[in-house]
Amino acid sequence: MKIFLNIIFFFSFVTLSYTQDKGRYTSFLNEEGLEGFYDESGKIVIEPVFENYTLAHYWDDIISVIELDEKSYDTYFLTKNGEKKHHDSLYFFDNAPDCESEGFIRFRVQETDKAGMLNANGDISIPAIYSDILNARNGYVIALKDAVKKYWHGDKENDGCNHYSWDGGTEYLLDTSGKVIIENFNDFYSLNIYSIKIEDKEGKDKVRRYFKGVDGSFYSFIDYEIEFKEWINKKFIPALSSKEELRELVHPEIVCWDEEEKCYVRIDRDSYLLSNYNSIINMFKNTDVLSADHPVFF
Repeated sequence: MKIFLNIIFFFSFVTLSYTQDKGRYTSFLNEEGLEGFYDESGKIVIEPVFENYTLAHYWDDIISVIELDEKSYDTYFLTKNGEKKHHDSLYFFDNAPDCESEGFIRFRVQETDKAGMLNANGDISIPAIYSDILNARNGYVIALKDAVKKYWHGDKENDGCNHYSWDGGTEYLLDTSGKVIIENFNDFYSLNIYSIKIEDKEGKDKVRRYFKGVDGSFYSFIDYEIEFKEWINKKFIPALSSKEELRELVHPEIVCWDEEEKCYVRIDRDSYLLSNYNSIINMFKNTDVLSADHPVFF
């Protein structure tokens, strides 16, 4: 019985030593330029053996790494307990591997060129069945399915350009378990995912866009572009008639270009308005702001 209890205690201690470490790991480089990580106490917990390609200079649960051995590279996801998960399945965007977001990280299967999502333990949360997938935000994920990759220069093999766009396909809003919340989640680029509201019937808020979910509920999100135009119309334009009213809409500190110093400088809002108030008025005097159609996202 004593031996059995000691074994239980030993394995419990080992398990807790992994799961209790909820602190953040921060990267550092050694003299050879290899990357390692230390914990919040400054103790080195992972020796520097990785190439310095990741954009994540700190991480909480899981990270994409590229390890160089004597003959080749090994790419995989590294978890806090030291597990190496899903070799050769890193998700790259603009030549950089993905970073975790809300405890989730994207992966891509090379054989199928399909993307999915891993959780903090490196287990598959959303299977790799999507053409592309965005980072987790507010517990939701936007995914594209059955799209075709179109290279900008038409011929990736001969011109060496890897830049591409997606053509066609269907966009979905998922939760982080992969459950489909909304089908045909189109034109989502200007939506504030953190503003989600779920109702039994479609609302009438003019700054929100409404989608009917697969469960019959209506999901709405603030549209940044509509919200901004509403603010321009109802707040900013009326405030131009008074320097005092405009002051309330201006950030306490402004960063602007100083022509004499030939550099950007910080200036308090009162000094800025004193020098630029008339220029601001003239700028918007003959401008129909609401009719301008300049997209915020490209």
